Parts: sequence; structure tokens; C-alpha cells
Amino acid sequence: MNKTKLWTAVLLTGVLAIWLAGGCSPKEHHEKKLRARAVELHLNIVKEDWEACQRMTDPAVVTKRGTDPVKGLYKIIGGLVKFAKIGPEDYQVEIVVFAPDLKAAEVKGSNRINHEWKPAKSSQWVMVNGQWFVTF
Repeated sequence: MNKTKLWTAVLLTGVLAIWLAGGCSPKEHHEKKLRARAVELHLNIVKEDWEACQRMTDPAVVTKRGTDPVKGLYKIIGGLVKFAKIGPEDYQVEIVVFAPDLKAAEVKGSNRINHEWKPAKSSQWVMVNGQWFVTF
């Protein structure tokens, strides 16, 4: 096989692999998953589902701090969300900033308060066993 045919085969294999993987890079794949997880966490806070919030928290944090303190923190956050009248549709992810190894990230979002979008406190996330967890 000459070099031209070899490079054509390599290029076509790469294009096929990208197409089969949904056409996105690992970073884009992680960003899509993490954006969905951040919105899911917000929805769980709005629903006051503290168990679900805890399950979305870095297992190392839950082990270190304990389940009751972690749930207590989410109850405080939930109280602030309720006080500010932030509903399920009042949160959006603005930007995700990844660590170079794509195993940690900062999610910067915004909340709609009184019909105006305002920056929300950013959240830190870590990848554990292929899943994103919020950490603090």
C-alpha cells in the first residue's frame, strides 16, 4: 500500500470514528454531560430532593462530612433559592471551564431573578468513575 492510500485510509477511519462517536470531541462530550448534571442538580434543589442532591455530590465529600451535614447544606441552598423565587427554568449554564485532564471543571451559570439574568455562584465538579459529581 503506498503512502497516499495509507493516509487516505487513516483519514477515513478517523472521520468514521468521529461520526460514530456522535461527531464530538472528548471535551464536547464531557461538557454536554456536565451541563446536564448541573441543571439536574438545580432541579433537585428546587424540588427539595436532598437525597438526590446528596447522590450528585462527590462521594469523598459525603464520606468526609457525613450525609446529614451535606443534606443540611443543600437545605440552606434550597432556602435561598426559594427566597429568591428561583424556579426550575430560572437557571442556565453559561460556561464550563475544564482542568487540562478533563477530570475536574468549574461550571459558571446564571439565575433569573425578577426577570433578569444574574451570575450564580460557580460550582466545582469532579469526575469519579465516569460520572460528574459536584464537590465543595
